[in-house]
Amino acid sequence: MPKRMALICFLSLVMLMSILGNLLVMVAVCKDRQLRKIKTNYFIVSLAFADLLVSVLVMPFGAIELVHQHWIYGETFCLVRTSLDVLLTTASILHLCCIALDRDKAHAA
Repeated sequence: MPKRMALICFLSLVMLMSILGNLLVMVAVCKDRQLRKIKTNYFIVSLAFADLLVSVLVMPFGAIELVHQHWIYGETFCLVRTSLDVLLTTASILHLCCIALDRDKAHAA
């Protein structure tokens, strides 16, 4: 039981930090005029939003599955969660590629 409680606390902390960190990035860029002027920061905000969706829509159900050691929500929702996981993770990867290409283009100019 103590291992299970430690796992729940750790996973909750990771999810909370992920949610707050991504919200902080989005708020910082939206509130600071200097940050809004930099085109690459729009990619960063979009990446933060995609990661925020992973934190809210995917991670909690994965954590519950890990704690219970089986899926408790039925087959249909399992497919929905898996699809969201693949979709949002792929979106994050593509955002990172766009940021890298944009920065490379900026350094080449």
